[in-house]
Amino acid sequence: MPRSPAAKGGGHDCGAAAAYGDCRRGGALALRPRDLDTDQCLILLRENGETVRWQPVSPILMARLVEHGRERHAPPDGQLLRYADGRPITFRRYDHL
Repeated sequence: MPRSPAAKGGGHDCGAAAAYGDCRRGGALALRPRDLDTDQCLILLRENGETVRWQPVSPILMARLVEHGRERHAPPDGQLLRYADGRPITFRRYDHL
């Protein structure tokens, strides 16, 4: 499956793009910093209503998600994926990654 240019590191929302291939849009946008289990490289996804599941991710993806949240000042209970100015990204932005 081809990856978007942002997923290859050429876009402005690399953390968002990194999550692009591993979960559905709703699950990615609902992801919070507290949903990252860095020890086991797992992310907690909340999708389709009340569906909750742990998704394994690569150590590289985990590191990038943690870095993305830290750089963009995502609060522990707030949305992880954010614009460079700290605003949470929207469904529309996610669709264009």
